[in-house]
Amino acid sequence: GFFCQCNDSIADACARVADIFERMMDGWISEKRKKLKNACNDTRKFSEEIREKQENIYYTIKKLQVEESVEGGHHYVQVVEQLRDIAECMNYICQPIFKHVENNHAPLKSYQINNINEFTGAFLSFLNQIVNAVSGTEADAADIMNRSHQLLEILVRLKKEHLKMIKSGQTSTRISMLYMDVL
Repeated sequence: GFFCQCNDSIADACARVADIFERMMDGWISEKRKKLKNACNDTRKFSEEIREKQENIYYTIKKLQVEESVEGGHHYVQVVEQLRDIAECMNYICQPIFKHVENNHAPLKSYQINNINEFTGAFLSFLNQIVNAVSGTEADAADIMNRSHQLLEILVRLKKEHLKMIKSGQTSTRISMLYMDVL
């Protein structure tokens, strides 16, 4: 029924976000314009698909069975709103990264690459955990919440480390601004 379709849609969206994000970060690290351009195009397509889902929420909820309608509808609306936020965030970071690489600005420093790889690994693991949860293989909401808190802790730590690098003059302004925006 509806919940299976919704869970499949969530799992598919998380897998797509993981794929696009990984290609985006890899393209930035390796300074591959074509990879970044493809990731940006895929981000735009994903965003359009989510916007379409959001525009059709009314009709989707109308299709629900009576007993599923309130809880299922609420859950579906929340998921679509969160996917829309994710799509917007990915659009927000993809274009500036692409422009940075396209304009041949300074590449990332090795510590920045290490930090991006650390965050990317943690983020992909988090998305994979969500895919497993909605697919029924792993359904512990507490573990997902713990993982999300760990991700936030990693972000805070990486930002603080980068601020120390800025204060000590070990990084340029342009790459620092982009790096902080991405984090």
